[in-house]
Amino acid sequence: MTVKFSIFCPDSLTLNPLRPVLMGVNAKSEIWPNLQTAKEQLLEKKLGGIILDCDAEGVLELISTIRSSEINQKTILIAVGKNENTREAFKLGANFILEKPLALERIQKTIRAANSLILKNVAALGASASPN
Repeated sequence: MTVKFSIFCPDSLTLNPLRPVLMGVNAKSEIWPNLQTAKEQLLEKKLGGIILDCDAEGVLELISTIRSSEINQKTILIAVGKNENTREAFKLGANFILEKPLALERIQKTIRAANSLILKNVAALGASASPN
């Protein structure tokens, strides 16, 4: 199974190192061009994983929306940003934190861990749905 990460990250210096790492774990990525698109997608469909740049305006509120929505409440969320923003994102329910400036090794470890957790959750859901 291929995991798909939805990403809102208006900063290309942050976004650029994420994409090859996602490809390295055979994950797909969907880039949200703006916060409005992100909000719409969150309300319309269940997402595999979410990566958000917490330094962008309105993202901390978006995390609150994600965690209070029924459809994506338990979706794996990676918050990217500076100290104070990532700490707040973690308090709001981010599963993983990537602090800026980004280090390639840290990105790789975080993406691999998130990808594995998503796959494990999908497998558990499938096992619980099958009759015994």
